[in-house]
Amino acid sequence: MTSQVNQYSGSASLQYFSVDPPAVGGANTPVVAGGAPSSASAAAEAGLTPEALMAYCAAALNGLDSQMEDIFNTQQKDNKLVTDINAAAGTFSQYQNGINYSGNAQSTSVPGSATDPSTPFGALTTQLSNLVTEAGGPNTELGGELQNALTQLTTNTHGGVDATVSDTDVAAIVKDLQNAASDANSGAELNMVKLQSLMSDRQSALQMCTNLVQSLGQQQNAIASNIGK
Repeated sequence: MTSQVNQYSGSASLQYFSVDPPAVGGANTPVVAGGAPSSASAAAEAGLTPEALMAYCAAALNGLDSQMEDIFNTQQKDNKLVTDINAAAGTFSQYQNGINYSGNAQSTSVPGSATDPSTPFGALTTQLSNLVTEAGGPNTELGGELQNALTQLTTNTHGGVDATVSDTDVAAIVKDLQNAASDANSGAELNMVKLQSLMSDRQSALQMCTNLVQSLGQQQNAIASNIGK
């Protein structure tokens, strides 16, 4: 049965052990919430050897390591996404007077169409489309913000697709990109807090396991030295 260990006797405690502990003792064996002996004496009474206890601790530490690795990988993806979003925002900031927009004499001419990625305008469309995919698709919160920017770029006031983008639409695209980058940064900061918490838990778990194994070994040595006296 998978269980959660909330506290061990000793100098350290662990809140996030979620492992399958080895069988120990009988119904009267003193245990804590997760099924592990609550002290070295209880472990000895249960017949739990230092090796078995070490295997148990290793399984728990591996669980924490796996969670830390997942967060670290997510952090790397988030950092890349923020970099890519900021790059796109910088690109569109160059077109603040509009793209192929007759309503502004200073509008920038960008040849091509939204449906042809080989053209300059199509490349802008592809850049935003790739960001939506990188963020997990349009149905995610972050992907939805980026999809709004893509829609602003490719859709005219009649719902059709064209390569004319007003200065107002460009400003909205840049704003959507900036908001998306800010949200991605916030998510990365939360993940960093989780990562630091897990690192602290791992250190506590390692200290706790070390203390228990040492204590159990000392007790077994004491028993062995008393045999025959």
